[in-house]
Amino acid sequence: MYDVKLQQTRRKKVFFLVRFPRTGFFKLELYALPANDRSDYLPNVCNYLIEASKCNQLHGQVMPFPKQFDHWCRGCYLKTPTEGILGLGENGRLSSKPP
Repeated sequence: MYDVKLQQTRRKKVFFLVRFPRTGFFKLELYALPANDRSDYLPNVCNYLIEASKCNQLHGQVMPFPKQFDHWCRGCYLKTPTEGILGLGENGRLSSKPP
């Protein structure tokens, strides 16, 4: 399945970009631990009910965000592109180098 959310961190704040595959209601669940906690269990800390009044599709498909790996969340921030498709031979812009 495609990745419809992109988690980014900037100046100790976490941002989520979300692309909805259809209109309707969606639940965003957030799980977190303090940075120094090495527990294997992530507790649910917040839930949001989001009403999507429009869907994000290009040519009938939801365009996925880049695949994120564990270390992405530590200071990487995708500046461009956040919409559309990154073409062959094109480059996106990051605010810092991936770890």
